[in-house]
Amino acid sequence: MAEKPSDAVPEGESSADAPAYEFTDLLFDLLSQQAEILYTAEYVESHESEIDNAMERTRVTAAIEFPHVDPEVFDMVWDYISREEEAAEDSDKNGDGPADGDRPADGDRPADGDRPADGDEPADARLIALVEIFKRLPDDCRREYFSLLLSGHFRPAQGGPRMLSMLLTNLIGDFEVLLSNLMRILFKMHPGAITSPDKGFAFPDIVKFESMKAFKTHVMDRAIDRALYDGYAEWLDTLSSKFGITIPGMAVNDFILEAFQRRHIVVHNGGRVSQQYIDKVPKAFRDVPLGTERPVDVKYLRRVADHLLVVGISLVCVSGLKQLTDKNHKRILETHAANILYKLLLARRFEPVRDVTAEYTSKTFTDTSAGYRWDVNGWLARKYLGEFDKCRRKVEQWDTEPLVPIFKLAKLALLDRHEEALEIGRPLRGTEELSEWFWTSWPLLEGVRAYEVEQALSQKRAAAGNPGATLSEPQ
Repeated sequence: MAEKPSDAVPEGESSADAPAYEFTDLLFDLLSQQAEILYTAEYVESHESEIDNAMERTRVTAAIEFPHVDPEVFDMVWDYISREEEAAEDSDKNGDGPADGDRPADGDRPADGDRPADGDEPADARLIALVEIFKRLPDDCRREYFSLLLSGHFRPAQGGPRMLSMLLTNLIGDFEVLLSNLMRILFKMHPGAITSPDKGFAFPDIVKFESMKAFKTHVMDRAIDRALYDGYAEWLDTLSSKFGITIPGMAVNDFILEAFQRRHIVVHNGGRVSQQYIDKVPKAFRDVPLGTERPVDVKYLRRVADHLLVVGISLVCVSGLKQLTDKNHKRILETHAANILYKLLLARRFEPVRDVTAEYTSKTFTDTSAGYRWDVNGWLARKYLGEFDKCRRKVEQWDTEPLVPIFKLAKLALLDRHEEALEIGRPLRGTEELSEWFWTSWPLLEGVRAYEVEQALSQKRAAAGNPGATLSEPQ
């Protein structure tokens, strides 16, 4: 459930004048960056067979390292290796492969009548193919060329998995940018919270600046950069101790702490478990041998993104509403936070909507309208996740009689009372309160829209069976 951003700006004030936008911009930036990363991750997953095409990957390397070799030879060698691999696999399955040391000598080769039946490639045919390859390969690189293609044929694919691992570093990096920028905003609002080791400045250092304001900005930026030098745990401690920010439980749960450590081994240890990883992850993740690879897949990336977003929204909302004193500015922050949840619903990211509305409730909202929108988004997310029974009673007890029609519509739609919802929604459709855009895109109204279509079809069927009937189309 969303509200137009322009409606959140107090009369006579532009968005640039509202300090609340310093906070909300952090969230919209993170949401946009995550959308790009998750899209890329899904693209990599769906194109993994192309990204990790061993033959084409090796062909490119062979062309670079052996430019004097006829390109046609590559296919001959690759096919030969593939056939040999298949023959070995068939032999293992049948259990008739000769053991090492039991292979027949040249003089013991089977006579023509003893050769394999049709469908089994004779050993002599494979030998002839190998001889033909050797004729086409230059003497100076025969061994090296074969070695390259063998290595390329049997080496595990790494392109897709590596790209997904690097996307994990991007996800966490973008979240760290949000945290550092949030702390920068808070330090500038409360410069007294800065502790600086600078004892003083010489006159030549000061006169280099165009104004005293520029000098003060420089001093503050240096102090803030030092404060931000520490890691994730220290940043949370700074938010709590210096600014009184309540840290959400999800910020320090086992999963998110492990994600930070997995990012660390991706960057510093090729994605393999190090002793530092074992020492720093929660107990639930320690039962893994040193050197074990910790893979990153799309499912894991989505879960990390969801967790980071929930923590980011919670921290920004708590920080902003604690620092902003003007009610209009608080309303801006609350409205935009609710709009972010609406965007997540459109993106079918229901888990973070459910989690953030549980982590940070609307009880502290200044704007009751934004609070209702916040709650509706959370209830809807639970409904899509099959958890509506956990909040059904709250929805049923929600008194919408004194509220504007849009909230009455929301309650009826949540409870699947489609006929009643349609009666309220039709007059609102196309109005400022419920634009055509929201009517057609709002996930909450999926059931109502489907009901409207079914009603129209039923009327058409009835009219077709009774030519004298009047067809009433939905407005």
